[in-house]
Amino acid sequence: ANRSWRGSDRSSWTSRSNLGSTLAAAISRFWSSHIGVRSAAPARPGQKRMPMIELTPLSPLFGAETSDVDLRLPLSDAAFTELERAFYARQILVLRGQRVTAAQFAEFARRIGPPQPHVIDQFHHPEDPNILILSNVKKDGKPTGLQDAGSYFHTDYSYLQRPARATTLYSRVVPQV
Repeated sequence: ANRSWRGSDRSSWTSRSNLGSTLAAAISRFWSSHIGVRSAAPARPGQKRMPMIELTPLSPLFGAETSDVDLRLPLSDAAFTELERAFYARQILVLRGQRVTAAQFAEFARRIGPPQPHVIDQFHHPEDPNILILSNVKKDGKPTGLQDAGSYFHTDYSYLQRPARATTLYSRVVPQV
């Protein structure tokens, strides 16, 4: 089943060149045909087919989201591989509706790659020093997390010879937009 494009009207997206329009149309057709509930390859005799994860694009060319994953539960290798492929194809992957502990968050993040603790020690999570708390909330006049981490676009550890593979964020409070 094809899904609608959230947050973007494909018909209003324009390009400055015919090649760009053709590329956008091809990518649009690709994602229209590849987004939706899918099943894995036919099961072996006696096995059930496993439903795959439904993904919805956030825009025609960038980002995807799903609500089909609960990181509190074990995530199969096949499901993780599908998420990983979606991340590489779309550069941003949003897993909506998560209610995870620090340990569950860190476990998922470790599947993506080895943790690289933040250089600022002040706001590491008490349960896992690989987690940095970002927050604009103050308690008794003191910050509860690093406040300016999201004030401008950046890529974490881009200055290293081998940059971080990904940055994982868990938003506990999300403003209405």
